[in-house]
Amino acid sequence: MKKYRSMILIAIFALLISISGCLNTNSEKLQGNVPGNKMALEREGVLYFVSPDMHTDSYAIYRQAGDDVPVKILTGSLLPDRGIGISGDFLYYIKDYPYTLYRINVANQSAKEEKIIENASSFSLYDHRLFYWNPQDKFIYTLDISEGFPKPQALNQVEPLFLMEAYKDEVLYITGDFKQATDGNNYSQQLWRMNDKGESQLLLETSHLDQCRPYQDYIYYLSNKEIWRIDANGENQMKIYSPDDDASVRYFIVYKDRIYILEQAPGLYYFRSVNLAGKERQTIYNYRPPEKDFNGVIEYLKLITFNVTEKHLFLDGYSFFSGAHLITRIPIAGEADQKFEEVLLNGHWINSEVYVQ
Repeated sequence: MKKYRSMILIAIFALLISISGCLNTNSEKLQGNVPGNKMALEREGVLYFVSPDMHTDSYAIYRQAGDDVPVKILTGSLLPDRGIGISGDFLYYIKDYPYTLYRINVANQSAKEEKIIENASSFSLYDHRLFYWNPQDKFIYTLDISEGFPKPQALNQVEPLFLMEAYKDEVLYITGDFKQATDGNNYSQQLWRMNDKGESQLLLETSHLDQCRPYQDYIYYLSNKEIWRIDANGENQMKIYSPDDDASVRYFIVYKDRIYILEQAPGLYYFRSVNLAGKERQTIYNYRPPEKDFNGVIEYLKLITFNVTEKHLFLDGYSFFSGAHLITRIPIAGEADQKFEEVLLNGHWINSEVYVQ
């Protein structure tokens, strides 16, 4: 009798764990994909990032399996601004014209890249669910890549498409048109949520909508140069973060319960982070234009964006002087005024002072 009672208790305990897992809406299956990270991702200690090719005038995807391990080129001839994503053993990326989606098996060192989908100018991954936009017919398509490569399902036509982020089995996207927005301006931008059946819900409409980042049960977005948050169903709008009076938010990423922010003020840029409530602000790095004191290669860059990994911010920009496109990185930990960028040179990250010399 005791044996059966123990078996029943074990079964009940297992059932409770299963139910709690189903009810835990904060569970994420990002696999290393981070909304807003378009040039760098990290999974199980392995870093993948996009940077100018060391040997050609194009761009390449690099792989690094540890801080002290040399960087290796995974594949080249990449389009630099189309993003990378990972699912299972495969890394996904866009190259060629017309835009074509490729993948390569990162678990197989001798793997060759595969051409997957033509006419895919942007894409987003969440676990096994892939969404992409076709610039020819203007449709968003989706497919479940855990089942091989079934025929993509056309969802809705979207024109123009400013941004697209996969969110579980759904996709968030920003579009816009010339009509009066809710705030009285003549150009309206809308944030939509669409499931894998093509059923859409308008979450937000304004004339100042820029970026959106789904994270757990919320959607964070940039409006009027401030960071806001709404529930996944579009309710409970809340301002999360406002910069100082003379500054504005240019870009942000939500990563492991912190919001990483690029702020711009007259003559200065700040890299900061705050918690999910917009509090506990920390300054990661200060950037000054080249005519002022500088402490790294970033001082020569016209910033475009940044990405976040466990230990570093990856900075993307163009040289003020040569116009060259550079990817640099800075450590997240440490005092802001004691940091130097590192630049990729001959397969290794080197201190920016050495690079300048």
